[in-house]
Amino acid sequence: MPDIVVEKVGEEPLEYRVMLREDEEVVGEYGVSVSEDEYERYGGDVEPHELVQATFTFLLAREEPEAIAAQFSLSEVEKHFPEYPDDVQDYF
Repeated sequence: MPDIVVEKVGEEPLEYRVMLREDEEVVGEYGVSVSEDEYERYGGDVEPHELVQATFTFLLAREEPEAIAAQFSLSEVEKHFPEYPDDVQDYF
């Protein structure tokens, strides 16, 4: 599994740049937004960047990096994977 690097790049909604790296090579780069509602719904007691990292671990368990959308919000993950709200908790 690639290393997941999460970097905060904006506020309200929270915006993150996520890079996936394998052997120091970037194999994917993504933009992820997290609204306050999404954070409350999916995040529980973790920091927002931890939620984004857990989301990518969840996604990589189900699909290849090139299949992940380049830009998305967390609620879009649930549209494609209805189990996301319950299962993402397993990746914290």
